[in-house]
Amino acid sequence: MSGCQENKVAIPQGGDIVYGVAHQHAGGVGAALYGQDGRLLCSSIPTYGDGDEVGNEAGYIVGMSSCYPKPGSAQVSDGELLTVVSNYSNTRLHTGVMGLFYIFVAEPIPQQNLVLPLAQTQDKSIMHILSSSPWVAEGMNYWWAFVLVGGIMAVVIVISYRRKNDGQGYQTL
Repeated sequence: MSGCQENKVAIPQGGDIVYGVAHQHAGGVGAALYGQDGRLLCSSIPTYGDGDEVGNEAGYIVGMSSCYPKPGSAQVSDGELLTVVSNYSNTRLHTGVMGLFYIFVAEPIPQQNLVLPLAQTQDKSIMHILSSSPWVAEGMNYWWAFVLVGGIMAVVIVISYRRKNDGQGYQTL
């Protein structure tokens, strides 16, 4: 037999859930996180200790399973109402119920592919592959500026090093 405690909370900013884990105490049998439409986003199941040593205390929760949804498979929207359900056993002694659910939400990954699959790139040069990215392609128009700035920096570093070491420091014997 089991009972559950449920709570709803609006997520301030949406994105992709990339990690989730619940927190429960003795008597907990698992927790789940649901989206506003009822879809399961993540679930977490406890592991109970069975020994006498620290970290494996018999009858106590010593770990919770976590979930790492594939990017894009557990998306939540700005302001979406999420439901946390924390299940507890009625047959285990406990003084109350509680349940926390920790999630990490990342900004969604852009849909555009910046790297082409290997099968499509076997006969293309690396410059062609890189130039297919809009960010890199924009920078490729100014390659000469990168070379010029890099050359100037190299000259400044060499001059500074030579000035610093001319006639100063120890001489070899």
